[in-house]
Amino acid sequence: MKEQKEDIMKTPFKILIILLLPFYLFAFHDHEKTKSHHKHSALEQFLDSTENYLAYIYDGLNHTARFIDETITGERSKHIYDENYIHVQSYYDVVQSAKNSTGVNVRIKIKLPNLKEKYKLILENDDNKVANEKYNDSTETVDYKDDKYNLGLQYDTLKKDVNLKFKAGIKLRANSYAFLRASANKKFTMTDSWYFKVFETLELNTKKNLENTTAMNFYKDINKKLEFVNHNEYYWNEKDRIDNTYNSLRINQQLNHKNSLNYVAGLSSNDSSSNFQTKHYDAYIAFKQYIRPWLYYDVIPKVFWNRDNNFDAKYAFRFNLGIIIGK
Repeated sequence: MKEQKEDIMKTPFKILIILLLPFYLFAFHDHEKTKSHHKHSALEQFLDSTENYLAYIYDGLNHTARFIDETITGERSKHIYDENYIHVQSYYDVVQSAKNSTGVNVRIKIKLPNLKEKYKLILENDDNKVANEKYNDSTETVDYKDDKYNLGLQYDTLKKDVNLKFKAGIKLRANSYAFLRASANKKFTMTDSWYFKVFETLELNTKKNLENTTAMNFYKDINKKLEFVNHNEYYWNEKDRIDNTYNSLRINQQLNHKNSLNYVAGLSSNDSSSNFQTKHYDAYIAFKQYIRPWLYYDVIPKVFWNRDNNFDAKYAFRFNLGIIIGK
């Protein structure tokens, strides 16, 4: 009984230490920056060389975009190809009572202006992100959607203030299959500082499965460096016939032009047992720093509670390292 009471007392302390880690990291970085401001370290020289190498990769990406564009249309292009990009992010996850894991997320966007100004060729594996195009920081994801790669041709357009996207492509699996996706979102302004967005996505694939995501985000500009976001999402999969919901509260804080903090608390629910129940809670703080405009890292300590584990607190830690080539 005494040991159980000590564990209960330790739990809030552990949660506090984990969530305060990004603040310590930012304070340490700020202190070290003042000490080594005038030193040109070996690391900085290495980053300078890497930046030159990435410039060659970016040129190669733009030449590839021109080649694909001219091959599809059969016409010489007079366009300037400088709006393509590659975003590669590697991650390392440490989860209490689970095996550590690593992985890589990739997003490649190639614009095809010769085909039509609004067409893009996109390779990505971020379908499991929440429907929130504004904060593409790879921290807020849902486990009821997959994160496997897909390659497709996307068409973007704007009709009566509604952003429309149509994408057709292939889900890259051991048994790959084709898919067609249509999505729309629209912004509604309530006051000078409050607005909300509505998102709708439908996806049909050759496995005779239909997926639907409906979401609504509320935004509040607190000041120039703080913003509040409330995300609410409903997802339905015809094949599994499970209703999934995800809700989160988020505060985004811009510390300076290189550093930011995101404070997030979320919960997910479903009715897999014909009984709508909350399955998972989590809370985390994500510290992001741009070492260079093209190089960043995230430090993300997290606390979570799962129904399968009787909602006992578990701890997790993620480290992201990302490179962005192009715009």
